[in-house]
Amino acid sequence: MPLIDKMLDKAVGLLTGFDFWFVFVLLVIGVIGWRWVGATKRQQKTFARQIALTLVLAALATCGIIVHHWQFPKMVPFPKGSPGILVLAITGDDDKSSAQRDLVSALDTELAKAAPDQRIEVRAIQEIVGIAEGLDHAHVDARKIGRKSNALLVV
Repeated sequence: MPLIDKMLDKAVGLLTGFDFWFVFVLLVIGVIGWRWVGATKRQQKTFARQIALTLVLAALATCGIIVHHWQFPKMVPFPKGSPGILVLAITGDDDKSSAQRDLVSALDTELAKAAPDQRIEVRAIQEIVGIAEGLDHAHVDARKIGRKSNALLVV
C-alpha cells in the first residue's frame, strides 16, 4: 500500500491549476457514469461499459491536457528581485531558432564577464512581436510580455 500511496501523491502533485480541475471534473463524471452503468442487470456488459467509460474519460483527459499545454504554453516568470532578460523569437530565424539561441548564449557569456558577482538570467521564448500594426503597438506587446515574466529587459 505505501507504494500506491506514493504513486498517487506523485500523480496528484503533478496535476496543478487547469490540469487538476480538468481531471477532477472528468473523474466526477466518470464516477457518476460508473454508478449509472452499474445499475444494469447484466454484470458482464456492465463491467465492459465501465471499463470503456473509464478509458474514454482517460483519453479525453489526456487530450484536454495536451491541447491546453499546446494552446497555452507556460511562461515561468523570473524571480522577484532577480534581473532577467527575455529574448523573443526572431522573425526569419530557422526552425531550430539558431539566431535566438546564439543571442541568448552571447548575452549569457557577456553578462557573466561584465557582472560576475550578479547573476542575470537570460531566457528565450517562442513568442513573436510583429510590427505590422506599428512600432508603438509592438512596444506595448513586448512590455506586456515583459511584465508577465518579470523581465527587466525584453529583446
